[in-house]
Amino acid sequence: MKCKLLLASALVSVLIGTVQAAPLVVSEPWIRAMPSTSRVIPIFFKLHNKSVEDRALVAIKSSRGDVAIHETVAADGMMKMQPIEVLTISAGQHVMLKPGGYHGMMSHFTEGVPQEGDLVLVTLVYANGEEQDVHIEVVRKMNTGMAMSSLATHGS
Repeated sequence: MKCKLLLASALVSVLIGTVQAAPLVVSEPWIRAMPSTSRVIPIFFKLHNKSVEDRALVAIKSSRGDVAIHETVAADGMMKMQPIEVLTISAGQHVMLKPGGYHGMMSHFTEGVPQEGDLVLVTLVYANGEEQDVHIEVVRKMNTGMAMSSLATHGS
């Protein structure tokens, strides 16, 4: 009986593992340090889809404030930001959330504007219902385009 129970448990574990989609890997996360009087702060990272199916980011959540997904577009000879409902990451590809392109935009801060050195927990929400927690450090930007430091936690 114990052997059957162990075998059934192992089979369930294997089935659950195959039902879950391959992970989306977050790298190079950073939040731009802004003055404490700022009404918004941008969130940036690279999102790599290692699965064989397209994936869709539909929301970013944080207890530190409201977060919308934005894109920067040219309109009437000017650059402007606009919210988007879905950010698709094609199978085997990556999308950069970066200055001048896609990015998260945090506002309505619950604990004031996150300051340089703070770690901010955000949760990425996908169309299939999966969520992924990421700890992102608030940093000053270097001229090279890379954040001075960053930390990420994957999964969930």
